[in-house]
Amino acid sequence: IQQNVASILVGDTILSYGVNVSAHLLEECHLIVSDPTMRACNTVMISGQPYATPDNSNYVGAAVLGEAWRIVWWTVVGIDGAPGAFYYIYNYGGGWNGPVVTDLTPYNDIGYVHAMSSVDGRLMLAGQTFTGKYPDGTYNAVVADVTPGDPISFVALASGAPDLTAQTAADLWLDRSSGAVHVLAT
Repeated sequence: IQQNVASILVGDTILSYGVNVSAHLLEECHLIVSDPTMRACNTVMISGQPYATPDNSNYVGAAVLGEAWRIVWWTVVGIDGAPGAFYYIYNYGGGWNGPVVTDLTPYNDIGYVHAMSSVDGRLMLAGQTFTGKYPDGTYNAVVADVTPGDPISFVALASGAPDLTAQTAADLWLDRSSGAVHVLAT
């Protein structure tokens, strides 16, 4: 598995997602909490076919939407400072849809993405981009409002002070009384 795995809890099942870098496949593992002997890992299938991830896939994340709907995302990191891409798939219960691909120009990756469902069922994302050839580049915190099935438009966070740059998003907070989503950033 490449660097990280994302896990979500649906009912009494822990679902974990990761990129198998040897086979270039996205894998889903499950563990039934009430019976830990009930566990397995399988390749994610889209339209009946194993989904092959592109080279340089990394920074996997996952979230639960609505009534146990799932969304899984990852970044394809741009090489030597080249622009990367953000991929996601989603499942409303009848199988995986996608992938939906967003060009990250001018960023070569986005990682450490936090997600939250809004009061009206949209998905809000906040993460950290990198621009340039590593390690000589810059970081920016970005946010996005996601409609499953559509490409994503990431917006850089402004700090409110001209001498400060929001470099990474630390978390999201939903004010349920107003429906506003707030981003905590460094």
